[in-house]
Amino acid sequence: MLQQVAVIAAAAVAAAIHSLVPDHWLPYVLLAKGRGWPTRRALGVTAAGATSHLFATTLLGLLIVFLGAGATERFGRPAEIFSGLLVLAFGFYLLWASKARPSHDHGHDHDHHHGYEPEAAAADLRLGAVLGARPCAESIPIFLAASTRGVFTSLGAVAAWAIVTVGAMVAVVWLSLLGLRAVRLEAIERHGEAISAWLIIVIGVIVLAITL
Repeated sequence: MLQQVAVIAAAAVAAAIHSLVPDHWLPYVLLAKGRGWPTRRALGVTAAGATSHLFATTLLGLLIVFLGAGATERFGRPAEIFSGLLVLAFGFYLLWASKARPSHDHGHDHDHHHGYEPEAAAADLRLGAVLGARPCAESIPIFLAASTRGVFTSLGAVAAWAIVTVGAMVAVVWLSLLGLRAVRLEAIERHGEAISAWLIIVIGVIVLAITL
């Protein structure tokens, strides 16, 4: 029992650490500043991205749990390649969107006074979900270790990874925006979306370079 708890705890700690990697939260901060989102919208978009990220990672984890280590060798590399291509394509789309988007007034936040349109809210949530929709390769060793301790431990590790990742990503974005609230960063406010797009493109290139 102690070993099972230790594996689940290790999954939670690993999830917290991996959530601090800039590619998990920095794009959301840059998008929020670049698009002038209020904190509530930024956190909602981050939660949508974290959820889709976890969905992809959990599918990978369950595949490992029920099919074993052989599934990683069979499906792991194609999944990583697809993930890298998806991230790369999304980065270029976001770069195009940043150039096509008209400039907005940072001094007046309609969301605070009137609420925001459902269509815009849904589009932003979809944006966050697509941004996060890639499995996390760092989870594979944890899920493999958990799979040797039985289904209960495996599912516990997956659940711990999921809960901690969502909480940590949202918390880091919230703290970052809180810290930047009193700071006027014209470059980020003007070009945050484009900077975020280039960061996502670099992430996609790195994923493909490591995989290939």
